[in-house]
Amino acid sequence: MKRNGKGSRPYFFIIVAVFVLALFSYFGFQALFGGKGKEAGKDSGIEREFAGNAMETYICPTDYMYYDDTDPEKSAREYEHWTDFCEDFDLPYAGQETVDILKEEYGKISFQGTFEQGDPECYDEYKAYFLKLVNNEIPFTDMETGEQRYLKEIQDLEDLEQFRDESLPVYNRKLYYFFDVDEDGAPELGIRDPYHHSIQYIFRYDRENEECFLWHAMEGSWYSLLGSRKVAWSWDGKYLSFEQLDAEGRVELNTFIVTNWYNDEVSLYVVMLPEYREEDEKIEITALMREQGIYERSGGRWFFRVTKEQAEELMAPYLDAYDRAEEQMEEVTYSYEELWGQ
Repeated sequence: MKRNGKGSRPYFFIIVAVFVLALFSYFGFQALFGGKGKEAGKDSGIEREFAGNAMETYICPTDYMYYDDTDPEKSAREYEHWTDFCEDFDLPYAGQETVDILKEEYGKISFQGTFEQGDPECYDEYKAYFLKLVNNEIPFTDMETGEQRYLKEIQDLEDLEQFRDESLPVYNRKLYYFFDVDEDGAPELGIRDPYHHSIQYIFRYDRENEECFLWHAMEGSWYSLLGSRKVAWSWDGKYLSFEQLDAEGRVELNTFIVTNWYNDEVSLYVVMLPEYREEDEKIEITALMREQGIYERSGGRWFFRVTKEQAEELMAPYLDAYDRAEEQMEEVTYSYEELWGQ
């Protein structure tokens, strides 16, 4: 019996040694290779982070990146272009503090413009000058390129003369608007393309030098004026863009709202932080806004998802200005015969 008892002790120590060795092997492996889990995850499209005994896994699609709180320049999600997220119904919502900032900034914007005739003393003089432009008797100068051209050289306007026929419906002939678009006290001439009416060119007359300039061009569908120096772009009621122009016809402020309604349970409303051209007018992005925001890399613009109710509140002044402008624009829109009596 004694001999049997003494003989079992070596086995006990061997078992303990093996157990201790196993523990050291396990923790040694974690120390050596645990930190590489994140790099391995990146290669496979899955990012892993070890925190103590917990392991978190994020599936990272290729069209956006998650927020990195170690980099203050990164947002919650980043996309190359806004069209990449306009159907992503899983975007995170902005918090109330961020929404309040959006409301404050949108509240500063005057979406509604004016449709003033301008100085009545120069009205007839300007009409006569622009008639020469429309009849291709004089060229205009493109303010951006300095190039001189005639109206007939613009593809969208090359068929203007065909739409003077009084047998055509009035709508098809009302291609000209004439009012003070740049707010310089004198009228400008706006011309719509005869086929779509949304492509528009606005011309300014330099009275002192007797020159005509292309002041601003809206070369695309769904554009409209909300009054002097205010341009709207609305595509099917889903995308609402607004541009405030300066006195030279350049964009100095831009806003944009993306809506995508599928049903009462599935919808998307994303609002862009107003974008100013001048650096001293740009809106500061807080750390919280970066964390909740959606960043568009191609345009360097910030977007935030809001609820339907919040979006409707933000869109209301825009839509009101849009509706009012449709009525007011009719009062300053003419056919060739109505404006020049020929």
